[in-house]
Amino acid sequence: MKKIKISIPLSTANLACGFDTFALALSLCNEYVFEESEKDELKGFLDKYNNSNNMCLSAFKETFSILNKDAMNVRITLDQHIPNCGGL
Repeated sequence: MKKIKISIPLSTANLACGFDTFALALSLCNEYVFEESEKDELKGFLDKYNNSNNMCLSAFKETFSILNKDAMNVRITLDQHIPNCGGL
């Protein structure tokens, strides 16, 4: 694996629960870049999500476990264009 970039378009449901009723699609995206690394690294995440309990890192490692493969170390970089909120 050299580098994988995933762009995820989001709806107003991801902005705040007050917008859920409008069901509008916006052209905002969050981009996640996965790169092989010497150690697990997280960049661009809020401090409270910048640790070993990060859901992106956990899902990455769990995928290897499901496939019965040795997990590689990864650098996950988040280019965030959607503000964080609690949702419903």
